[in-house]
Amino acid sequence: MPDPSLQRREWSPIVWVTLPLIPVTTCLIGTVCGASTAAVALCLPQVAIGAWVWGWIWGLVLSLLSYAGWFLPVLAGKVPVSAVDHDSAIICAAVAAAFGMTVARLRQSFEEAYAIAGTDPLTGLLNRNSFYDRIRSEANRGGRNGVTVTIAFIDCDNFKAFNDTRGHVAGDELLMTVAQILKGSVRSYDAVSRMGGDEFAILFPELPAEAADATVARVHSRLKAVAYTRSWNVSFSIGAVVFPQPGHAALMLDLADAEMYAVKKAGKDHYRVLILPDSNIPSVDRPEGHVRPSDRVSDAPPRPRGGRSPTERAGDIPQEAGIATN
Repeated sequence: MPDPSLQRREWSPIVWVTLPLIPVTTCLIGTVCGASTAAVALCLPQVAIGAWVWGWIWGLVLSLLSYAGWFLPVLAGKVPVSAVDHDSAIICAAVAAAFGMTVARLRQSFEEAYAIAGTDPLTGLLNRNSFYDRIRSEANRGGRNGVTVTIAFIDCDNFKAFNDTRGHVAGDELLMTVAQILKGSVRSYDAVSRMGGDEFAILFPELPAEAADATVARVHSRLKAVAYTRSWNVSFSIGAVVFPQPGHAALMLDLADAEMYAVKKAGKDHYRVLILPDSNIPSVDRPEGHVRPSDRVSDAPPRPRGGRSPTERAGDIPQEAGIATN
């Protein structure tokens, strides 16, 4: 399901076209040609577009413009006021306003349903499917504009033991607190998701590669601080990958996930950032979570950061993640 907010931006140029088009329609079809029914019929789709994209206020504005259009020949001195079909002008505006309100309400219902379907019920974060859609959208945009995309995977270490010892209520509270910390640690246009269980992920569009390490370190530090403050016997492992040339979403997710598991394998409670060199990441969509061994990101060694020496970190990069190292 496409993101309504993205659709809104894509359709907005069309809405501006309706500003002059609606009064011209009622002027030429309604007053000049005298085809009242045709004028109303042609106005409704234009009002619907405005109401769908910008809401009922825009639909009301366009309906008023449709009414004003009937009197444009009068303002131009071409016809007298008596030549204008006032009843048809009023009916046209009223029908357009009612139609615009209906379309706007339909759009609102659509967005509410989209939000519910794409949100994790416990934390209010994006769920896995919505997060995957956001990655695809940002990867496509990054591929066109040459924008760097960073994905970070976060896992709560020892969460199962914590949940078994403290109970599910305490476990839910931990997850909700982690969600709040993550949301408060990122920019307004970053995307935070609960991927399932005790795993979270963050999408950082347009995050410079040189800032990735500090950004991930800040997130890890805040999570560690709240765990210490609340005496939670848990820690957090974070793996992040910087993609200078984003590719398809499934491979990007798998690479970030592999980095997180590399941190857990190395002892947990740390973070690492893998900065991929400029490379041709495959852009062919495949089912999520599937990475073929032949899909190599680059033959050049990546540059990981955080935690240990570059040589040690590079040695932990799993081959099954799709990275060829020398």
